[in-house]
Amino acid sequence: MPISELHILARSDVQSLEDLRGKKVNFGPAGTGASLTGTIVFQRLGINVDQVMIDQPTALQKLQSGQVDAIARVIPKPIDFFGKIPASSGLHLVNIPFTKTFEDLYTLGEFTKQDYPNLLQGQDRIDTIAVPAVLAVFNWQKNSDRYTRVERFIEYLFSRWDTLQHPPYHPKWRDVNLAATVPGWTRFSVADQLLQQMQAEQQQKQQQRAAFETFLSNQPKMPVSDADREDLFRKFLQWQTHEQHR
Repeated sequence: MPISELHILARSDVQSLEDLRGKKVNFGPAGTGASLTGTIVFQRLGINVDQVMIDQPTALQKLQSGQVDAIARVIPKPIDFFGKIPASSGLHLVNIPFTKTFEDLYTLGEFTKQDYPNLLQGQDRIDTIAVPAVLAVFNWQKNSDRYTRVERFIEYLFSRWDTLQHPPYHPKWRDVNLAATVPGWTRFSVADQLLQQMQAEQQQKQQQRAAFETFLSNQPKMPVSDADREDLFRKFLQWQTHEQHR
């Protein structure tokens, strides 16, 4: 699944995580991504902070009033919660250098002006820590009700995969790698079968496109526009299908 970036939002007097030593940092309610990852990050850096565990909208209000010094949130970028904060707020995202201290659990992430134009203090980009995620299911017995439910969900997800890659869906869907592997884990059988099917279809499309390019090179007249080219490609596929069934 898409990585989720660690957002540390603070006022202008906080320029690094070290500046938060002994100060109040909200990690959200217990059990959230920030309450887990944020705690690990500060502990590994040896920076003791005064943990606050309230909901993030309330914490943002307290940050603006000075009752809280920073808020931590782990969520895929960009998100309106941060994106709608005005440039005049006096708040910014804190740079979090990625070091070997974190490489066993996390990966490198970044924020750019395109993600949050109002929160980078004039910089084009800053670093952060990102949390990898996988979609895991219990290995239900085949033909059981639970297995069938998971099977139906996976088929629904795979059949609509192309749709999820475009607006209005979140751009992070384009970062999902269906073929990714996780050491020690086995892909659910239904997903494995559908993935193999998708890969076979993709390979077939590549072969068809290569055959079409060869076909084009032997034509006396090349198509004058992309629309003409695609129209000719559709006719080529129709002809190819007809030849295969003769």
